[in-house]
Amino acid sequence: MDEHLTRLFALLGPASGPGAAAEDWQRLEAELGVTLAADLKALTERYAPVRLNGSVHLPTRPGAAASTERLGPPR
Repeated sequence: MDEHLTRLFALLGPASGPGAAAEDWQRLEAELGVTLAADLKALTERYAPVRLNGSVHLPTRPGAAASTERLGPPR
């Protein structure tokens, strides 16, 4: 894992999510027509749904039911 991502995870604390199955990411990437960055997928798998610093919003993991309970109001 990238050192910057490791440091970010240390700042954010324990993971809140179960992660996403590889086939969920593959299905999403096929639908979007792009390959998503590995660090974006790792961050989303560990913490979505979450809003970080009022500017980064990860609404849900692929394959997970959408929920905004933990998001709170936009800043």
